[in-house]
Amino acid sequence: MPTITGLHHVAILVPDLDQATAWYERVLGAKRLSAVDHRDATGVFAVILEVRGMPGVLQLRRTDAPLPEGYDPLTLEVADDAALTEWTSHLDELDIDHTGVLAKRTGNAVEVSAPGGGTLRFYTAPVGGYSGMTSKV
Repeated sequence: MPTITGLHHVAILVPDLDQATAWYERVLGAKRLSAVDHRDATGVFAVILEVRGMPGVLQLRRTDAPLPEGYDPLTLEVADDAALTEWTSHLDELDIDHTGVLAKRTGNAVEVSAPGGGTLRFYTAPVGGYSGMTSKV
């Protein structure tokens, strides 16, 4: 079988590129890579962001279609509950509404409503790795 060497990008659909770009820059400290933004005859249709700690890049892609109910394209892994607490403090400092720490199926998480719809999650790494995890529900 051929080898996969990593994650190239994660694409997130957004109705407003400027609003979403500013939000991800503010919340995740993302850095826009304007030289590789995607353009067509109408202008920029996808913004490329680099997020520290995330392999590959984040692509914010403009859409005029409504986002599907329950849309949650990005879940970022954090080390443990202490890291989740750091994220809740960071979100509080930015005055970003969040769920607080929630017990989920395979760990704990903090959920945030992203601009234009959808949910961003910060999720604890599974103890013992993915192959050894079990669902709590």
